[in-house]
Amino acid sequence: MRIAVEDAERFARYCEEIRHNFDPKYFNRSASMAKRLHVTPWLFDDIKVEGLENIEVVKDKQLFFVSNHKSLADFLIQPYVLWENHLPIPRIIAGANLFKFPFKNFWKKCGAISFDRKIKDRLYIFAACEVIRGVLLSGESLLDYAEGTRNRGEGVKKFKTGIINLALKVAKFGNDIYAVPSSAYYDNIIEKDALETVDMWKAKRDFHLDKGEKLRAKLYDNLCFYFDYLAYVPRVFSKNKGNAYLKFGKAFPIKDFDKLSLVEKLYQEVSTLSNQKL
Repeated sequence: MRIAVEDAERFARYCEEIRHNFDPKYFNRSASMAKRLHVTPWLFDDIKVEGLENIEVVKDKQLFFVSNHKSLADFLIQPYVLWENHLPIPRIIAGANLFKFPFKNFWKKCGAISFDRKIKDRLYIFAACEVIRGVLLSGESLLDYAEGTRNRGEGVKKFKTGIINLALKVAKFGNDIYAVPSSAYYDNIIEKDALETVDMWKAKRDFHLDKGEKLRAKLYDNLCFYFDYLAYVPRVFSKNKGNAYLKFGKAFPIKDFDKLSLVEKLYQEVSTLSNQKL
């Protein structure tokens, strides 16, 4: 896709909004502080992990983690567990709704890539593809929540295939990329009780967006965001935290697959991991 001269500034602005600003020192300081303050017991009774040895054997490769998506906590505990075990920290495809004050700088410096799937502007989609392709071409590892949004039900939702296809194209270009099927699930999802209210406000946000009422839409969008995060406050005092469970499957090179067979294999692997309780 060629960028018209009059679109160049908007394209550059989109790229800046989307790209991560990963700072290894910042990530290490943040994770070390969380460990010293024993933050994870504030949220879960325990984090049970299986399959780290599958990552250990390919930790010197470029990794493409593909996971289900159950909670906002996924963004916190999956990278944290990898860091704690001295394994590669991937850049993360994250919903643009996460990047609001005061968390935007935190997510960016921890390697999150902002991607708004609601935007259908071809220039925005092209900018997102260029940013993610650049991450992959540079040899960085990547974590993709391929369901595209949180899954409130059982099983694994049909995968969004665009980012998987980008990874495959980069692998065929020459990068030796290994896919790591992953899953996360919880005894008690932190924001579960907030989701009904959040869904109501999302419907109002979309209603006002369709009517072109951007200020009202932004109000409801902010309500969704902060209500989601506020669910973490009472969790600290809850006596029913439950466990978090992370699983990592066997890694495999993706370059010899075509798009359909790669998506199918990843979907089956993630589904299998999600159905096996620790």
